[in-house]
Amino acid sequence: SPAKPLAVWLEQGRAVPPAQAVVFLRRVAPLLDAAHREGRAHGGLAPDCVLVAADGTVAFEDFGVAVGLAAAGAKSAVLPAYAAPELDSGKPSPAADLYSLGVLLYELATGRHPFEGTNLPVMKREKRYTPLSRLVPGCPPALDALVDGLLEPEPSRRLPAPGGLEYALRALG
Repeated sequence: SPAKPLAVWLEQGRAVPPAQAVVFLRRVAPLLDAAHREGRAHGGLAPDCVLVAADGTVAFEDFGVAVGLAAAGAKSAVLPAYAAPELDSGKPSPAADLYSLGVLLYELATGRHPFEGTNLPVMKREKRYTPLSRLVPGCPPALDALVDGLLEPEPSRRLPAPGGLEYALRALG
């Protein structure tokens, strides 16, 4: 069957069990890590750009389009809800992709966006969200820690570093 955007899965507001979120991450990690090791960024990672097939295969659409637009002087094409805080004043980067992935994982595991309110930039910079472990029964501490590291507002402190997702997954078993 054809792949559907992750947005279709998220539209119903249904959360997936933590184990399924980890399976999703295991499928996404090699794709992002490979691009990031080459210094490439998606630049606009959001649910519409992540395609998921019925067999769990994951692919990205529009890889690098936002980066190209930024290089041409266009305003960021990243959806504000998924954009890393640094995109307010900079160009898309692998670190920004990791932030967006953290938002996607949070949304997958909880059925809601981590930052809800009227002032997203401030909420993101101040890291004001409810940790996964408080919303998801049975959330493995390693998944909670990974999402927290991905949602770090300062790109230089964001964990894991670009290209290190697969390594970080080892903590999840």
